[in-house]
Amino acid sequence: MVTIKEYMEIGLSLAEAKDALVADTAAAAADAALTVSSGTKIEFPQGIFFNKAAAKAPSWIIGDVVVKREAFIQWAALQPDDTIRLTASAARSGKTFLKVNNWKPTRKAEGGDEK
Repeated sequence: MVTIKEYMEIGLSLAEAKDALVADTAAAAADAALTVSSGTKIEFPQGIFFNKAAAKAPSWIIGDVVVKREAFIQWAALQPDDTIRLTASAARSGKTFLKVNNWKPTRKAEGGDEK
């Protein structure tokens, strides 16, 4: 992914560079989604990865989280909420990955009991 500095090096102003970066990051985020057979859309975070521990790792090690700082910061800045929830999952193939968890709690109506 191109950085603001790289955009400015090709002659864009700071404002133009920021706009270009936002557009590029939004396009990359849209490309980083997958719709599975159940119709559920899976969104993958940018710049952060989960790798399952090696077979020789101690039993208490589950895996590693790898963050590519610049890419993650750019992606995170475009997220609508202050808190970003990620879920570590395993594909049928056994490959591990992180996905965005967009679950939001439902609020109970005031003064009433919900069942």
